Amino acid sequence: MIMTTENPQKLRRYQDAYNALDRSETVFITAHVGPDGDTLGSMLGLKHSLAYLFPNIKRVDCIIAGRMPDVFHFMPGIEDVISIDKTPEKVLDRYDLAISVDCGALSRLGPAARLFETATDTLNIDHHVSNDAFAHINIIETDAAASGQVIVRILNTWQCPVSPEAATCLYVALLTDTGGFRHSSTTPEAFEVAGQLQRAGADVTYIYNQIYETQPFCQSQLMAHAVLNAKPHAEGRIMWTSLTLKEIETYNALDEHTEGIIDQLRCIQGVQVSALIKEMPSGRTKISLRSNRNDIDVSALLGEHFGGGGHKKAAGASVETDLATTTQALLSILEKAVK
Repeated sequence: MIMTTENPQKLRRYQDAYNALDRSETVFITAHVGPDGDTLGSMLGLKHSLAYLFPNIKRVDCIIAGRMPDVFHFMPGIEDVISIDKTPEKVLDRYDLAISVDCGALSRLGPAARLFETATDTLNIDHHVSNDAFAHINIIETDAAASGQVIVRILNTWQCPVSPEAATCLYVALLTDTGGFRHSSTTPEAFEVAGQLQRAGADVTYIYNQIYETQPFCQSQLMAHAVLNAKPHAEGRIMWTSLTLKEIETYNALDEHTEGIIDQLRCIQGVQVSALIKEMPSGRTKISLRSNRNDIDVSALLGEHFGGGGHKKAAGASVETDLATTTQALLSILEKAVK
């Protein structure tokens, strides 16, 4: 297979990944706990593409930990994704190659971490600046808007055609991680990749409608509740809201239905940083942050104080302290950041 790229180091990593796939018969692809559009789109887009280049591969399993969000039900191949929480018996004891996509640390793989560590070869494909390069082969490209964009770069370098099924999944990855092509990570290349995927068969109108214009009533109710109870801090430079498990359950909602709340807070005039703090069923507290300022790196901030990570303007963390304690500590840190 002829590979072309202007960057020799990138070519070497792509070649190493190609060689690992070429010598494998069993492969599993996984991602961070609590899958989102980029994780699922990258996993499935890659799986749909492997058969074309690697006839040696006999089995490819996509494995997730955490609940599958209903909004992604339309993605080709989603019905074959294995939940390691619900059906661990469907998973092999050992794989030739383990691939992690869109995950910054081994610990974020959850129950799939054991399978990752016991595989003969491991490959890490990501775009998060906080990724700690935990695999044998690490393809970490922080200039990409989504891990799905990194997958497209790899496939293009391998001169692998993108099927309509793969294009649909990879477009979901790119669309969701750019917030519908609204975030600052939306580069000219991101639009070029989107165009490539549309030409390859992705129905962009249908995908957008499924993700952004079709939501259950409980999600609208929860959004209204969270915004109504939002509180300004530091003279409105910080806007935050919190959700308890009881509040989420009041509307018969699930954790996935909190999607979009933090971005709604970020859009309020004068807000420099928005925050969503919520109770998790595990007993932990989850923090999500968004920054409107180029000089406030929320990934670095959460990494330093809460062991989290992500992107410069969008990051998260999971902590053991309760909601009230976490909120108090977070606001104190944010107040210093927005001065």
